[in-house]
Amino acid sequence: MTEYATLRKQIVGDVKINKNQYDSMLNDPEIASGDIRSFYESYYKLHNAHNALFEHDRANHLIIKTAIDSLRG
Repeated sequence: MTEYATLRKQIVGDVKINKNQYDSMLNDPEIASGDIRSFYESYYKLHNAHNALFEHDRANHLIIKTAIDSLRG
């Protein structure tokens, strides 16, 4: 269960890293307009990192909801 507890920190770290890479590409117009493929890959990584974070939060919500429902009987 410790892996699940530390997973959110890892995912948030990935989001921050990918966001910094994407923002640095946005701030440098030569990179953004010159290398479209790397710009797209940077956005794709950021999008996937956000999706992983949302899915983790959704799974956590379902675990809590299931526990509460089982206590109600």
